[in-house]
Amino acid sequence: MKAFTYGSAILAGFLGLVFEASAADLTVTVEGVHHAGKLILGLYNYPDQWPQGKALYKVSVPATEGNVVYIFKQLPPGHYALTGFHDENDNGKMDYSFIGLPEEGFFFSNDASPTFSTPKFDTCTIIITDAPAAITVHIQHW
Repeated sequence: MKAFTYGSAILAGFLGLVFEASAADLTVTVEGVHHAGKLILGLYNYPDQWPQGKALYKVSVPATEGNVVYIFKQLPPGHYALTGFHDENDNGKMDYSFIGLPEEGFFFSNDASPTFSTPKFDTCTIIITDAPAAITVHIQHW
């Protein structure tokens, strides 16, 4: 029984190393921030949740003029898509005009631009492997 316990401990330790090694950080740089406020970032890993459903991660980051960097830590390999906006008035939500156009800056991974609707998940897909990744997005205004 001791050999089994010892072997199980070794296997558990090995599996822990495998799972730890198969995760990577994603560094996101948001360029074009014009003033203070907050950036709200949503990272999605399921197309059927994109972009109004449940995000894998939703974070609020202080915004400063210039570029803002945020790092999503230890993401498992897979397909992800990022969306976000500059919450300029710090009310926690995207503000829209009376005809439904965004009144605050927004962004999507791959710098995808909306036409008549939100870009599709596939258009915004970021592929994460076991190596660190970095993307740059630019704030867009309607």
